[in-house]
Amino acid sequence: MLMYAVHVGNGYASSQLEAGLSLLSRDKERRIRQLVRREDQVRSTAGQLLSAWLISAYRGVFPESSQLTRTTYGKPYWLADPECCFNISHSGEWVVGVIGGVPVGIDVEEVQDIDLSVSDMVFSAPEREALSARKGADAREYFYTLWTCKESCLKAMGTGFSYPPRDITIQPEAGHLHIQDGDRLIPYTLRTYDALGSGYKLAVCARGMGSKLPLQPEMLDAGELLEACCLQRLDDTLCK
Repeated sequence: MLMYAVHVGNGYASSQLEAGLSLLSRDKERRIRQLVRREDQVRSTAGQLLSAWLISAYRGVFPESSQLTRTTYGKPYWLADPECCFNISHSGEWVVGVIGGVPVGIDVEEVQDIDLSVSDMVFSAPEREALSARKGADAREYFYTLWTCKESCLKAMGTGFSYPPRDITIQPEAGHLHIQDGDRLIPYTLRTYDALGSGYKLAVCARGMGSKLPLQPEMLDAGELLEACCLQRLDDTLCK
């Protein structure tokens, strides 16, 4: 299993953003250009490039942008190999991704002030009880830990928030959980990371008890990712 974290804090110069967009399909380029905020354009472009780079690093093939799409629940997949399991997330200055041989999910969130009452909509009763036992900054930190764990799990399931999030109870310290699917209990492995600094929470979830999750993400900056993708595309073009 591979995991990457791309720092986009300095963004892309105009020429770099154009170079990144040129690697995408016309439809993806058009949709990204429609985003109002430049930082959203940068994160979305980096997310598309990271998806392709993950597949290239894991499978040895740099996919065409048009071959990367999403299910009706928003889970990304590769048309050439729908069984290739990868996932992407971005928040603030980071874009992160994971790929492996089992269904996986990843979530990153920038820790910000938030109305903790939103937990009533997404957290189970045991989770809300654990959250209410914490106060101030500790409660906020725990909220984001739970949130990233839960969202990474829902993404690994392939359902996103269409699955009732309050039906799942996360215990971050346990490192595993079981999800009810009809009359079956499906095991998942969970890990949280501090690699992005105190202002961010990061979690990865993979289907299966004891799935070997990365110890830490491989770190790249936005320019390194763009250069790697440009070189890979050039290599593929010359080899044809």
